[in-house]
Amino acid sequence: MEGFLESAGLQRLSEQLSGKLSLSDALELLDEGRPKLMEKLKELGVTKPPDKQAFCKAVANGRREIFGTGKPIVVCTYSAGVTPKVGRDIMQPLLNACKQLGLTDQVVLDHHNEPPYDACKTHSEYIMRLRDTVIGQDPERGSRPWILLAHSHGSVAAYSLARLLGPKVRHVCILCRRAPTVELLHDVFGVATCEEIEAMPMREFAQTLGSVYANPTLLAMTRGEDVSKWSASAQETVKIAQSQYMAHAGLCSAVDIAKEIGERGSLSPDALIHAPILVVTTPQETEKGETAAKAAPWAELTSAKCSMEQVDAAHMEVPAHASTIQLVVDALKPYAPEQ
Repeated sequence: MEGFLESAGLQRLSEQLSGKLSLSDALELLDEGRPKLMEKLKELGVTKPPDKQAFCKAVANGRREIFGTGKPIVVCTYSAGVTPKVGRDIMQPLLNACKQLGLTDQVVLDHHNEPPYDACKTHSEYIMRLRDTVIGQDPERGSRPWILLAHSHGSVAAYSLARLLGPKVRHVCILCRRAPTVELLHDVFGVATCEEIEAMPMREFAQTLGSVYANPTLLAMTRGEDVSKWSASAQETVKIAQSQYMAHAGLCSAVDIAKEIGERGSLSPDALIHAPILVVTTPQETEKGETAAKAAPWAELTSAKCSMEQVDAAHMEVPAHASTIQLVVDALKPYAPEQ
């Protein structure tokens, strides 16, 4: 809402409206008739008739910009604990399936520990940088709708992008990730803060991560007590993962989650997204992993439909599984351009 008010020259209404009225809600009220939207504005403290009229006019005129027009951009975010190349390789089968639908404009975004995002101190700053990466200096791309495709911890960034972009997001596909409102650090690692993750010995961190996510390769690579004798690949993998979970920009700790989106039962006013969500989980998750029960609260984070599905595959193999690809293709068919 802040960006919309600024672009419409209505910054003076920010205090009354930001975080209290979403653009989607404003459009829905306008569709019921201008008096409905005017009444809501009055309720929120916008009492001057010129201000109310100016806002209603801006929403009506900005409908195309708010919802986006043209062929959707597929924006993909991959799992934590892998290099950018490996992350892209894992997601490539899904991206190829999207291309076959005609969704050929695709961007894969990196985690906050990778340049140019590694200078970001907060989650919000990181998300703004991700948006800028996709849009760049191209006004046409800035007007297009988005489809978000995410695996594991990449789902947090996808959700935050959906919050930022509002009605421009057509669909969100989440693979193997608890809802962002479900705490992760204490559940997975037994600690409460990012600082404790940073202080955790590498071997303890690696063995915990490998056990929780049933990753025998990681467990085998990091079994030795002497970290210096691990392979270069093992050391790089663990350093990447630890840097992701120990940063506040990653939004993993209960404190950071509460600050950013609130808590279940008392969410921030702008925590809801307005796009349908497809959530795919696997029964192969361990008790501390990304189970269906922990993923269920995704339904609380959208005003649209949330579909829950299961694919019987290992956590890191779900994105390339034929059943996952079919579920995603079926969900995205309505947005495919005419061939």
